[in-house]
Amino acid sequence: MGIFRNLLSNFGNIGTIIALFALAYQIKKDRHFSEWDQASKIAVWLKEANDTLNEVIHISNSSAHPIYEVILSVDRINDEIRKGDSCFYISCVPPGEYKVLVEYQGRGMHNEFNASISFRDTIGKYWCRNASGILIRSQKNCWDQRKLIPPLNSESLEKDKI
Repeated sequence: MGIFRNLLSNFGNIGTIIALFALAYQIKKDRHFSEWDQASKIAVWLKEANDTLNEVIHISNSSAHPIYEVILSVDRINDEIRKGDSCFYISCVPPGEYKVLVEYQGRGMHNEFNASISFRDTIGKYWCRNASGILIRSQKNCWDQRKLIPPLNSESLEKDKI
């Protein structure tokens, strides 16, 4: 009888340990999801403007919160994000659909281009979605990851009628 009681007690202890591991896993999974939740709802794409000297970058923020320190660029698909002078800055993008008219004359033969975006979310994490659409979390702020000096003024943001 004593052996049976000890065996049941050990099974109870093992069950408690398994439950604690399951709880820790769920907490970690929920934290990971909440970190990626806002960033996964940000998208950009490129569309030619009516004239050949400009491009329109469409920005979709389908999250419930604004994004900050937004840097846009037109990049070749499957290349790194653009660093340097040909980036465009917007201090804040509220939820919604927007477009930015940018001067860009970089189209060429055998190259595919699309927009990329770097930004800070509302919990202070930095993100980049490259021209291929891949979302990457960055340890560096938007300025450092693109090797830029913060600008004095920002591009104008226009509500999009999609």
